[in-house]
Amino acid sequence: MPLPAEGGDTVLVEPRLSARISDPLTVSGYSRNSEAANTITLIDSDGKILVRRTVLSNDRGHTWVCFEATLDLPPFSEEGTLKVGTESAHDGSFKGTKIPLWAGQ
Repeated sequence: MPLPAEGGDTVLVEPRLSARISDPLTVSGYSRNSEAANTITLIDSDGKILVRRTVLSNDRGHTWVCFEATLDLPPFSEEGTLKVGTESAHDGSFKGTKIPLWAGQ
């Protein structure tokens, strides 16, 4: 089983790298960021955003906090990319982790 994906101050525990996903999709992990929120975005192979949801945490700054969200997925039959993290309010840059996923069992 692949290790959890990590990027910046975000660790993605579920789903794992290159997983096959089904509806509903549970996304979980832990992070520490000054925004006290993680944005979860599923993007299809054409770059279209299929799902975007922001999950708030109860602490901000240097404390690691857990997050979890269950997402209802629209149908898609190709490869997708899951991004979990934050976008900088200053320059729009993404800080977090990205993993490839596939639809189906």
